[in-house]
Amino acid sequence: MTADVTYAERGASRVEPMPPGYQYLRYETFIGYGGQTMAAATEALLSFEMYREMGLGARLEDDVVYVKLLGITTRCRVLWSEATPAKAGFTYGTMPGHHLHGEETFLLTHEPDDRVWLQVKSFSRPARWYAYALAPVTPLLQREFARRAGRALRRIVDRARV
Repeated sequence: MTADVTYAERGASRVEPMPPGYQYLRYETFIGYGGQTMAAATEALLSFEMYREMGLGARLEDDVVYVKLLGITTRCRVLWSEATPAKAGFTYGTMPGHHLHGEETFLLTHEPDDRVWLQVKSFSRPARWYAYALAPVTPLLQREFARRAGRALRRIVDRARV
């Protein structure tokens, strides 16, 4: 296990099969068409504007993402990031103090048919007592988060076209 993440399977949200013993999320949504869409979505994703559009506080410092929701700030280590005209995204993993153990990958792809897609993949398990209590609904909450992320990116892309 890497000293600053809370699980052993570093990078496993980018491959199949994902590691056993976790809850999983696999979600994909259409963002739009074309290079302009990809560029605007990439900027919004990698600058964490997508998070702010969803009403979350988010900042990146020294490869650590700080996300604030309802007065609680969590930290995740950025493990991978990439930005090309065809593929852009990042993976982050939970750090000590987070309510979950696991990681999440956000990946934008600009396909040969000119469509732009967002894929969100994660694996997680509870790390705190309240996360154990919420475990039955955690997959629903994570899926809703992914849906909101897609809607936020579409709104940002639409504004960039004006």
